[in-house]
Amino acid sequence: MDISVIIPVYNVGKFIDCALLSMFSQTKTENVEYIVVNDCSTDDSRLKIEKLVVQYAHLNIKLINNEKNLGVAAVRQIGLMNSTGDYITHFDSDDWVEPDMLEDMYNEIKRSGADIVVCDYYVNYEKKELYIKQPANSNSLDCVKMLLKGELHGSLCNKLVSRKLYEEHQLNFLDGVNYMEDFTVCIKLFYYANCVAYLPKAFLHYVQFNTSSYTKLFSVEKALNVEESIHHILSFLDENQLGLLCKNEIISYKLNMKKELVINTRGALQRKYSLFYPEANNLIFTNSVLPLHYKCALWFISYKMRFIGNMIFNIVNFLKNVRN
Repeated sequence: MDISVIIPVYNVGKFIDCALLSMFSQTKTENVEYIVVNDCSTDDSRLKIEKLVVQYAHLNIKLINNEKNLGVAAVRQIGLMNSTGDYITHFDSDDWVEPDMLEDMYNEIKRSGADIVVCDYYVNYEKKELYIKQPANSNSLDCVKMLLKGELHGSLCNKLVSRKLYEEHQLNFLDGVNYMEDFTVCIKLFYYANCVAYLPKAFLHYVQFNTSSYTKLFSVEKALNVEESIHHILSFLDENQLGLLCKNEIISYKLNMKKELVINTRGALQRKYSLFYPEANNLIFTNSVLPLHYKCALWFISYKMRFIGNMIFNIVNFLKNVRN
């Protein structure tokens, strides 16, 4: 089997037809297996998937229905355990892809002999579409640094990865950590990769208007997931003596994660997270990834002026909703 496509599904009935049709209609379907893991959806996702499985009976589609909701980290792990392909990619079931994605990425990874191939991607809002170019770099350490700085997308969905990286280094998804669950694995994959290839073409359409997807929901649990993910990544970097080599990038990562925590919390939780990583505060306005409004809001919140920071967030979110 050439490629395994792991597809987590949870309550995406509005999007699942478009998503799966785009993946099942690829120019390369020979020696491709699709592992669809339905995480106990309560809408009509399962019914729609089953209809498509019948419609595309000529394809190698494995449908796994969880008996109870386990969360996206466990779902990705189930998909990984049931995969047999030489190369693995992930596909979120509220996104969609261009028809030549698998063929072009497979050809590139075979041509280059790389362990990972990365491609550009689109971000799709309701009213507009953005092309996001990824940095080109074949060095694994440089890629780890770019992931930490937020310059390289931390998702697995715009990447095709050699199976041997997962197997040789026993890489698994953290059970129960359902936010940034792929980023923690991504860091390790790039660290262990001998060579990384870049394909300057976008295939993935990353949908940003599904308010019910795993990554869009906010809860206290999500904040705890972020904390656990941060701790796990920092521990991994420390265990592999990357603390000094990636010193500045780690501070940038802490700053980006602090932003995630304070923008998505209020009250006592926000006060707690505003005190995280004080060593990163001096880099707020020199950060190359954060937009200016995030920098200003984060600065006010970090220096105990949360009302002003939250007001900036609220204004920006209102304007985004109007434009997008």
